[in-house]
Amino acid sequence: MQSARTFHWIIAIGLLVLTYISDNAQGGHPVPYALSPVYLQYLEDLETQVYQLLKNTDSKTLFGKDAEEKQPFLLRYLEDYESSVNKSSITNHHEKDFVSSNPILALQMINRFVKYIKSDALKSATSVLVGKDILPTETEVEDGMEALLRVQYIYDLDAHQIANGMLDGTTTSAKLSVRECFELGKFAQDSAYFTLALQWYDVTLQKLKANDDSSSRTAALGLKEHFILNAIRATIDEHNDDYEENIADGDMYSFSTRIYNTNYSDIAHLSLRKRLTKELTGKFLPDKDPLFYQAVEANMMALCHGQNLQPEKEKAKLKCWLDTKRHPYWTINPLKIELLHEQPPITQFYDIFNDQWSAYLQFLSYEDLERAPDIPEATPRTAAYAWFEDNDIPYTPISKMVEFITGLNVVGSDASEALQVAAYAFGGHVEPHFDSVPKGPEDPFENPRGDRVTTFLVYLNEVEKGGRTAFPLLGFYVKPVKNSAVLWYTNLKNGDVDERTIHAACPVIAGQKWIATKWTHIKENILKRPCGLTPDE
Repeated sequence: MQSARTFHWIIAIGLLVLTYISDNAQGGHPVPYALSPVYLQYLEDLETQVYQLLKNTDSKTLFGKDAEEKQPFLLRYLEDYESSVNKSSITNHHEKDFVSSNPILALQMINRFVKYIKSDALKSATSVLVGKDILPTETEVEDGMEALLRVQYIYDLDAHQIANGMLDGTTTSAKLSVRECFELGKFAQDSAYFTLALQWYDVTLQKLKANDDSSSRTAALGLKEHFILNAIRATIDEHNDDYEENIADGDMYSFSTRIYNTNYSDIAHLSLRKRLTKELTGKFLPDKDPLFYQAVEANMMALCHGQNLQPEKEKAKLKCWLDTKRHPYWTINPLKIELLHEQPPITQFYDIFNDQWSAYLQFLSYEDLERAPDIPEATPRTAAYAWFEDNDIPYTPISKMVEFITGLNVVGSDASEALQVAAYAFGGHVEPHFDSVPKGPEDPFENPRGDRVTTFLVYLNEVEKGGRTAFPLLGFYVKPVKNSAVLWYTNLKNGDVDERTIHAACPVIAGQKWIATKWTHIKENILKRPCGLTPDE
């Protein structure tokens, strides 16, 4: 009982400190990364200042003798900003972070920094605000386009609807110009996303024919119909040249046959993604099956969209309950538990965090978030990460809480890893993966702590749209409920990786997603979770 009182005392002290922290502004600059929400928020705040400076200052004061030469460029920037941000803010009532939370507006903002604010024409005028800041480059523009295309692909969104501001059924006032649609098509083509490239070229062509250009931001800037048709033909040729290899690989960005028709509406039904998702969704194939990875991806996409694939007999076993017996701490503050899957057991705990804890972790992460390292063997992911040892976060004793829930040894670097905080902006995701790594008998690397044994994943905020955690071999998803956590065992009792727990972080469609993950290791818990009675347990 003493440990419970200590735990409660730490929380009380933490709340007092957090009250102070929450009233103070963050300082410094976040690491530049287009898919870090703190960086996008930083850019949004910075651009507001830049716009006000350029809008409210006389051009001669800004540019001196070069005012006449630079005035047209300045006006194009102002019109671009106003047609994108100001019109959208009318719909959004100028909510905080509404630009950085909307993938279309965020991508347009990054483009403006690269095209206008960093340009020689405006650089001298804005240096008082941005001279020493690390601003986005073409890399961030490409990251943003990749993220928007990922959202489109995973959620099977129509390019025409995205271009008109509709995101998975939610209408916004943000719209893409002819030029922006073409650039998305070109990026998709260069990335061999053939089905997406032809969609965006089709949107470009339709908008061009409709003369859908209302400002300098939306101007076609020299795009002609024959130029777009040439791009469509080139994409079709590239697709057909690589067709056999892509079909053999099960590439869902391809069509199920060679194509020759340049009218996208006539060939859309031939998308390999449409065929395979129809055939494989809800099927749980063995890993030796040649379509295993395609089935995992098909299930993941269905789960990301909110479709539950669990058999009825599995659903019948699920339940919710209050638990007071795991540890004395929960006697007067019962655990709220939901069983999401029986075998392997995966549970979600509600209201185990409070808003102050969540805000505190986000605050501490502000300047430390870094993009995931580019390691060839690593699971593809787009998030920004920070890590904290227990003594870095004395007011959020997460390790002790995980001990109270699991009964395992978690406190200390020998028992668990540093807490990982991850922040996702639009398109932020992690591909299907295991939290433990299968190792052979001759594997030269062995973690002195042993392999991971549990994952304890905490959701730190409400996600506006998207961001579920999908388990494609178990047929269910976890909804990211703020201050809740999901727990599962990554390994079987015999030490083998439990490959049923392969999971993915679904892309964020709008808003941002923050999580904190604590991984516990086996060597400090060998007696807490002993082997079973049979070798395969």
